Amino acid sequence: MLQEETRRIEFRADIDSALTQLDTLPEILKRCTAAVVEHLDAAFARIWTLNAKENVLELQASSGLYTHINGSHSRIPVSKFKIGWIAQTCQPHLTNDVYNDERISDRDWARREGMISFAGYPLIVEGQLVGVIALFARHALNDSVLKVLELVSHEIALGIKRKQVEEALQKSEMQLRQKAQHLEETLHQLQQTQLQMIQSEKMSALGNLVAGVAHEINNPVGFISGNISEAMATVGDLINHLRLYQEKFDNPGEEIEKDALDIDLEYLLEDLPKMLSSMKVGCDRIRNISTSLRTFSRADRTSKVSANLHEGLDTTLMILQYRLKAKETRPAIQVIKEYAEIPSVKCYFGQLNQVFMNIISNAIDALEESNQGRSYAAIEKHPNMISIKTEIAEDRQSVLIKIKDNGLGMTKEVKSRIFDHLFTTKAVGKGTGLGLSISRQIVQETHGGSLTCSSALGEGAEFAIMLPLDRS
Repeated sequence: MLQEETRRIEFRADIDSALTQLDTLPEILKRCTAAVVEHLDAAFARIWTLNAKENVLELQASSGLYTHINGSHSRIPVSKFKIGWIAQTCQPHLTNDVYNDERISDRDWARREGMISFAGYPLIVEGQLVGVIALFARHALNDSVLKVLELVSHEIALGIKRKQVEEALQKSEMQLRQKAQHLEETLHQLQQTQLQMIQSEKMSALGNLVAGVAHEINNPVGFISGNISEAMATVGDLINHLRLYQEKFDNPGEEIEKDALDIDLEYLLEDLPKMLSSMKVGCDRIRNISTSLRTFSRADRTSKVSANLHEGLDTTLMILQYRLKAKETRPAIQVIKEYAEIPSVKCYFGQLNQVFMNIISNAIDALEESNQGRSYAAIEKHPNMISIKTEIAEDRQSVLIKIKDNGLGMTKEVKSRIFDHLFTTKAVGKGTGLGLSISRQIVQETHGGSLTCSSALGEGAEFAIMLPLDRS
C-alpha cells in the first residue's frame, strides 16, 4: 500500500513537472504520456485534444510502443471508436477484454501485439471537454488505474487549456503586431505618396506659371531682339555714312567740330555697336533662361517622354548658376562635366530635373559648409568642385548619372539615414528632410531605378542614379 502511494506521488510529481515546462503543447503532453507509460506500466499511452470547430480529436502525443502521431488515429471524430466514445459521453472507461470490445477498431492488431487492457479518461475543464488521455497494457488493469488517471486528468486538462490560451494570445499578439506594422508601413507609404503628390502639384503649378511668364516675356523679348538686329544694321549704315562725310568734308566748320568734341563722337561711333551687341546678348540670355525654366518645370505626369538627360542637367546648372558663381568669400565652384554618349531615356522629365536639383543643391550646401573657417586663398588653392558624369552601365540596360562633390563627406550614421523621411543635418529653416527621400522615391518607385550614396568623412560624397533603358 505504501509502495503504491509512493508511485502515485512520483507519478503526479512527474506530471506536475511536465506541465510547468516552457515547451510547446505537444512537447508538454509528450512528457505526460511518457510518465503514464513509466508509472502505470502501459504498453503505450496517448493524449488527444479536441478541435471543437471540426468536432474531431487530434493526436498530440504518444509514448511507449508507438511514438508517431501521424497514423490512422491522428484524427478521430467524436463518438467514433473507443476514444471518440469517451469524448462523447465524457465518462472514463476501463476494459480488460480488448479482444472482444466492439469499439476497438483493430482487434486482430490487439491479439497480435498481446494487448489485454485499455483505460481512458476525458480531460475536462469547467464542464468542457478539452481532450482524452488513454493507454493500452499487456496485463490486466484494476480500478485504481482510473483513480490515478482521475488524479492527474484535471491537471493535464488545465495545462492544455492554459497552453491553448497562451498560444491563442501569442497568435493574437503576433497578428496585432503584424497589423500594426502593416498600418505603419501603409501610413509611411501614404505620407510618401502625399509628399510626392504635393511636389508634383507644385511642379505642375510652377510649370504652368513659368509657361505663362515665359510666353509673356518671349513676345516682347523677341520683338526687342529682332529690332536690335535691325538697329545694329541701321546703325552700321549710319556710321559708315558719317565716316564718308568725314572723309569727303575734312573741314566741317568750327561749330560741328566743337559739337563732335562735346559729345565725344569718336567714342560714340566706337561704343554704340558694342552697346547694341551687348543688348542682343542680354536678350538671348533672357530667352535661354526662359527656355531653361520651362524645361526644368515641365510636368510630365500623365505619361513618360523620351528625354535628353544632359539637357536636364545643363538646365539645372543654369538655374543654379547664381549659387555656383564667385562670391566675396570664395571663388566660383568648378563644375566638371564628363558626358558620355547616352541614349534618350523614357521618363517623367520634370520629376528627374527635380532630382538633379535636389542633389546638386545639396552638393553646393556641402561645399559651403566645408568652406567655413577657410580663407579665400585657401579655397582658391583647393577649389570647390562638383563633377557630373554620365555613362551607360556595363550590361547596357541602364544609364548611370554620378554627381560628386569634394566637401567634408559624411559619417556612417548620417549616410545610413540620408534617405529617411524628414531626416536633415541642416540648421532649422534651411532643410526639410524631404529632398533626398522624395528623390529616391522618384527614381526607384516611379522610374524603377536606384539612387545610392557613397561617402566617407573627408572624401566628399557621390550620388549615383541608375535609370533603366526602355528597349521597346
